[in-house]
Amino acid sequence: MRAKPAEVLALFDDDHVEWRYRDLARTFDVSASERREFKSLLASLVHTDALRLRQGKWYRKGAGALRAPSAASHLSPAKRRKILVDALFAGAEWPTRFSDGAIAEALSIEQTINAAPEGAADLTAIPFVTIDPADAKDFDDAVAAEDRPDADGVRLWVAIADVSRYVPKRGAIDRDALDRTTSVYVPGGVEPMLPHELSSGICSLKPNENRMALAARLDYTPRGRLEATAFVNGLMRSRNRLSYPEAQDVLDGKRTLAPEVMASFARMENLFRILLAKRLRRGSLDLDVPEAKVEIGDDGGVAAIEKAPRFQTHRLIEEFMLAANEAVAETLARRHWPCLYRIHEAPDEDKMTAFGKLANAFGHAAPSGPHVTGLSLNQFLRAIAESEERDYLNMLLLRSLKQAAYSTNNRGHFGLALKRYCHFTSPIRRYPDLEVHRQLKALLNTPESAPPARAPGLAEIASHCSDNERRAMEIERKAVSIAQAEFMADKLGEQYDARISGVTHFGFFVQVDSPFVEGLVGMSQLRDDYYQFDERLHTLFGERTRRIFRLGDRVVVRLAKVDTARAFIDFDLIDHTPSQPVRDIGPQEPRQPTRPHRRLAVRRRKPFKSRSGKGGGKGRRGRR
Repeated sequence: MRAKPAEVLALFDDDHVEWRYRDLARTFDVSASERREFKSLLASLVHTDALRLRQGKWYRKGAGALRAPSAASHLSPAKRRKILVDALFAGAEWPTRFSDGAIAEALSIEQTINAAPEGAADLTAIPFVTIDPADAKDFDDAVAAEDRPDADGVRLWVAIADVSRYVPKRGAIDRDALDRTTSVYVPGGVEPMLPHELSSGICSLKPNENRMALAARLDYTPRGRLEATAFVNGLMRSRNRLSYPEAQDVLDGKRTLAPEVMASFARMENLFRILLAKRLRRGSLDLDVPEAKVEIGDDGGVAAIEKAPRFQTHRLIEEFMLAANEAVAETLARRHWPCLYRIHEAPDEDKMTAFGKLANAFGHAAPSGPHVTGLSLNQFLRAIAESEERDYLNMLLLRSLKQAAYSTNNRGHFGLALKRYCHFTSPIRRYPDLEVHRQLKALLNTPESAPPARAPGLAEIASHCSDNERRAMEIERKAVSIAQAEFMADKLGEQYDARISGVTHFGFFVQVDSPFVEGLVGMSQLRDDYYQFDERLHTLFGERTRRIFRLGDRVVVRLAKVDTARAFIDFDLIDHTPSQPVRDIGPQEPRQPTRPHRRLAVRRRKPFKSRSGKGGGKGRRGRR
């Protein structure tokens, strides 16, 4: 299907279809090579009175008139959500099945390691721990800290699952992994990049089990200067599997582990504070954009949705992953070795100027123009830390920056204020990390005097990974919206305190305090005046009453409508508390017509094709 992104026609299970009156007829453009598959798919999705195919030069067109079934009341919310999320994957043409070859390769891999293989170091004496979300199944990183044996300071160990040991280049698993390029996380589940036998099996750094790892050994002075770097391929064993809250309890003295692990935690906490302070001083951005945490109940339904808590241990792990990633990028660059860099270019001058004017209109002085730096933006972020519109200005600033991407041409990382950076620490769920592991291993096994290796096709891989990352992020975002709609479906008529989180020409979005969901107050609810949308200021302005709706305003809303299939949540406005007056920033330019708002459109996949003809085959996310 190529004409446009797929839409949900109906919800179905083995015997029933949940009917929606708007789906009385559809027209589908189908490539000629997919006509049989499409006919089968359509038959499984909907009941049809007729399916007529008309062949064109490049496609066949099918028109199907849909017939409503007798009942579909038995579909549970969990079943409905699964169908809708499956439709997101199908609409984006995201692969959800591994090839027979990949499954065969995965099943052939031994799931236990009794001793370190020849040439591998024994790292089992190091008190590694993993710190991950409570519901995580794949653990690709473990950390530990020791006193340096040769000098004052701390030796930080960041052990990363040695996925490349089990996924040879151009093998069946590698082809499937490259097709996906990333795992996709949706509420209650994951569409993994690697088969279960690897992602949750032999590659996952489970506690008290021997695992192969590629570890970064980073030696720091007492003031946090990196003095020596080494990479060790070896056998490790995690002592503890901790969630972020559990690890926070360790730091807070509320939980005790083995003495050597407690000593490691004390060193890690001290090093983390030093490294964080240094990073912020050099101009690394410290954006804080809240995210929704969706809790799935025992019945598979959505049990709660709240603002995801952020612990100090989140930042600790983030800091150590950044350190390891930078160390790998510097090592590869020093030898002029091929690398999939993670790049983030400086922001566009026009966008930063527009953002600066917007912030100024709300009473905040933001840097703008051609010389915006991370340091100046961090000063602005600290200045608005206590303001009512903090979260939304953080989000608008993030949208004003360029998107990070993968590239073989290093252009630095603006957001982290680094000259060189790459992704190394998540090879279970990100293909670029797996490729970087391969390049690092090749470098470590090559004498210093040898010329750099060549990596044909790496630029195409970089572009493919960047595209797929964005598509994965869209699927994840829309899946959360579906879960939010499911959670709110039985709460019609209830009132909520909220803030305005976004303003458009068709109304404004509100972020409910609790549960942490977002919905729309449509323009039809604002009957007291005719409102003009000012896209420069993100405000609605009443022509007669001069009433203004703007970012951060407090409102009381009543839930009016929920459409789970389209992930729509609509509210009625009950009360509005205006914020301070908005400053004028000059005349508004005529607004260009905008396309109708569609919340569930997902970009479709682009098959990966390597120009070199090697390693290609047929075929996103806190991602820095």
